[in-house]
Amino acid sequence: QFWMEGGGYDRNAVYPKSLSSMVDYIHNNPVESGLVDSADEWYWSSFRQWEGMGDGPVSLDLDSFPES
Repeated sequence: QFWMEGGGYDRNAVYPKSLSSMVDYIHNNPVESGLVDSADEWYWSSFRQWEGMGDGPVSLDLDSFPES
């Protein structure tokens, strides 16, 4: 089963700091799951681009993100 049971959890990111926290949480999921030792090791992540380490397979439009 791909999706977990339940209604899910969603939230609007109103403030830049909360958006940054949400992105950090998402980037850390493969680490918390024990799939990799650090977020930059997960191939299907935007972590490297988010941290200014170059592009990866998931492209971000960083110009659309507000400054924190």
